[in-house]
Amino acid sequence: MYLKDFLDKEVVGSDGWKIGKSKEVICDPKTWQITQIEVELNEKIENEMGEPVAYRHNRLPLEITFVQGVGDMITLKTTKEEIIKALATVVKARQAEAPHNGPIIV
Repeated sequence: MYLKDFLDKEVVGSDGWKIGKSKEVICDPKTWQITQIEVELNEKIENEMGEPVAYRHNRLPLEITFVQGVGDMITLKTTKEEIIKALATVVKARQAEAPHNGPIIV
């Protein structure tokens, strides 16, 4: 499998929910193993989160352990709810790193 096999593919949760599209692949520089894929989120995720934070066209790093398979699309082992929890964790971590009064962009 090549790196390009992971890029610009629809990413779908185990419950069939479309998360977004894969945009980046992150590798461990020592082992050259893929550790994460960055997913550009669908617009619908903002509604699912129910929080006043801008998510549209923003990226979520997903651990490669979330991936079940790669073919015409990337299928995940996780559901929509688990992905939303992962996104909330990323947002909270970024808020803690750089607190300010504006919206958090992930």
